[in-house]
Amino acid sequence: MKTTCCACDRGIQRDWQGDGKAVRRTRYITYATTRHPDKFSELTMFGCHPLCVDVTDGQSMTAAVQQIESEQSAVDILINCAGYSQGGPLEELSITALRDNLKPMFSGCCG
Repeated sequence: MKTTCCACDRGIQRDWQGDGKAVRRTRYITYATTRHPDKFSELTMFGCHPLCVDVTDGQSMTAAVQQIESEQSAVDILINCAGYSQGGPLEELSITALRDNLKPMFSGCCG
C-alpha cells in the first residue's frame, strides 16, 4: 500500500509529518510532495520519497502521479493537505483569487 502527502514541508502538513514517526509507523511507502526541492534531504530523513509538486500546476501533479504509478503501480491513499495563504480582507479579494486559493484544498490532484 502507498500513500502520498501533498505539500509536506510546512503548516498542517508539517504537524502531520512530525519527526517522521507517523510516517514510519504506517509502514506504507510514503511520497511527500513539496514545491521546494531544498526540503528533499529532510523529507528523505523522515523516511519519505520526496517529489517536487506544485498543486496549482496540473502538469506537475500529473507527472507526480505518473512517477508513483511507474515505481509502485498505484497510489492507494492520497492525503490532501495542500494549500496556501491568501492575504487581505475577504471582501477585497477577487473571485478568481478566492477560487485559486480554495481549489487545491478542495479538489487537490483532481482539480
